[in-house]
Amino acid sequence: YADNSKILSIAIGTGEKTYAFPIQHPQTPGDFDYKHVLDRLVRLCKKVPMIAHNLIFELEWLHYFIPGFAYCSKQFQDTMAQAYLLSTNIKKLDFCIRKHFGFSLKGLSDIEIGKLQETNLDIVLHYNALDTKWTHRLFEKQAVDIKAEGLEKVYRSQIDRLPSLVLAQNKGILVDTQFVAEQVQIMQDDFNKAETIFNNLPEVKMMLSDPEGKGVVNPFSTPDVRNLFWQYYGIPTSQKSFDEEYLSTLKIPAAKVILDLRQTNKMHSTYIAPYSPGEDCIIYPDGRVHTSYNSLRTLTGRLSSSGPNLQNSPSTKSGKKYLRNVMRAKPGHILVAIDYAAIEYRMISALTKDPVMIQAVIDGIDPHMFWAKKLAVAYPKKVKDPNDPKQMKEWRSIIKNLWVFPALYGCSYKSI
Repeated sequence: YADNSKILSIAIGTGEKTYAFPIQHPQTPGDFDYKHVLDRLVRLCKKVPMIAHNLIFELEWLHYFIPGFAYCSKQFQDTMAQAYLLSTNIKKLDFCIRKHFGFSLKGLSDIEIGKLQETNLDIVLHYNALDTKWTHRLFEKQAVDIKAEGLEKVYRSQIDRLPSLVLAQNKGILVDTQFVAEQVQIMQDDFNKAETIFNNLPEVKMMLSDPEGKGVVNPFSTPDVRNLFWQYYGIPTSQKSFDEEYLSTLKIPAAKVILDLRQTNKMHSTYIAPYSPGEDCIIYPDGRVHTSYNSLRTLTGRLSSSGPNLQNSPSTKSGKKYLRNVMRAKPGHILVAIDYAAIEYRMISALTKDPVMIQAVIDGIDPHMFWAKKLAVAYPKKVKDPNDPKQMKEWRSIIKNLWVFPALYGCSYKSI
């Protein structure tokens, strides 16, 4: 999505014969019609399966340069998806080749991935062709293992969702730069206030005035915080961690102020700074962010998002506005939030064929609220007013993540 992005070469073929074509490499001959190659590639993929390693990556690039490519193939295949299902720890192409064929594919090419534009074209084409040749051979080898393990349907479900993810990545999300600028100022003001409060705490002022001290107490430094709490609160130096979980248990003014400082800093660095002008800004020239949906990264098979993580953009209010407002619809459009009701519970009911769970789904019972009400009675100190919708909504969220799902996924009673 950057202005200077380009495809240097493309290789097609099988484990027996492979062809590599220069596309936008600086040494591509001036009279070579690479657009003709791309056109023929589309025609070919409509007739035969397209096999790649890390298919979603290949599809996103090709769809960007050839609109519509993400859904042009007769059937897509992905050796990385195969490897992921067979062993979540071994997914890189070179690792897979080592495992199944006993040699290093990287070792066959003396090449630096980050310097392909400066590398001789013949070397780049040879490297590209080798990758394609051994990707095809790897596919054939792993296809046998997928079938033997009974993973064919699971594998197909992994592949069939990729074109939709590519389209979502390609579309991207518009960023409200004015909102970002406002949040930068709000968070800076919040940080300055918390920092002033921290520096004016009696114990901090004493440390700052200590002639034998270093004249600064860094609330983000574990040694500094440990020293502060040891000297003025008697907390032993054997306490190793002063993270959010531990600080939140302390009834000490300094602990709360440190938490506020760290929280504000985290919110800014994670959710606002990446959208601010600068060399680390993740907004592309089209004014959008293009996240990557990772379908082969989690141990559970669930989808994750990175660069940025759009799945976990917090709903926490900052400056009386939600941080999710960094995303906006283009003029004349609106953003719509859609969420399936208890989809995981429904899926587990269908897969396990548990009669009680299935009946609960048929009866329209909210399983998380069902258990929230029961546990509110069992633990009356946890919920002050079970008739308060706001309190019960918060309690339901806790029970969903700490009771219902742990029970469904096999946690022991000690963990629950």
